[in-house]
Amino acid sequence: MQPMFYNLTRPYWQSMNPLRAHIRMFLTLGNSQDKSMSYKERRLLGYSQQQMFNIAADVGKYREFVPWCNESVVVRKTASGAVIVQLGVGFPPLSESYTSTVTLQHPAHVKSVAHSSHMFEYLTNQWHFWPGLVANENTCMVEFSVDFEFKSALYAKIAGLFFDQVVAMMVNAFITRARTLHGPASIPPQKPDILVYKKC
Repeated sequence: MQPMFYNLTRPYWQSMNPLRAHIRMFLTLGNSQDKSMSYKERRLLGYSQQQMFNIAADVGKYREFVPWCNESVVVRKTASGAVIVQLGVGFPPLSESYTSTVTLQHPAHVKSVAHSSHMFEYLTNQWHFWPGLVANENTCMVEFSVDFEFKSALYAKIAGLFFDQVVAMMVNAFITRARTLHGPASIPPQKPDILVYKKC
């Protein structure tokens, strides 16, 4: 069977049957000096684009449902519309509080970039949202990605032990939040298409 490639210049669900998710994994084992990790997935959800965008954009509520987030306080909004947020994340023995700038492109994109961090060289989270099935407006295609690098090789190795658990729970936490706010999904759960997977 020939490998499948999708034309990313057009919406993902036009390149494949959205009810069939094929896992494509680019696995990089890394070396002892590499402290960076990346993950990206895409999947069809049974909630509207607007509903999922609103959940991702409401960063002040993250502490209520995002795994290992123990602080999420909106500090201020900038003239350009960005949101400055104080976030606290961690699980023993790793814990960090940092400021993040969140930019919003309604209703398609949420990007969070950390700064003033003692633990991370960089930390970026992104959400992309598109309309889903033509026949069902209560669906959307969601792409989630996280890219980060630790300043400490020791922290990177420790985090690597939990990496699979963290990324598996992240999107599921937002789906659970959508179910809490909006009721059952309009379609059965779909498997994610894993686009990038890299850990130390």
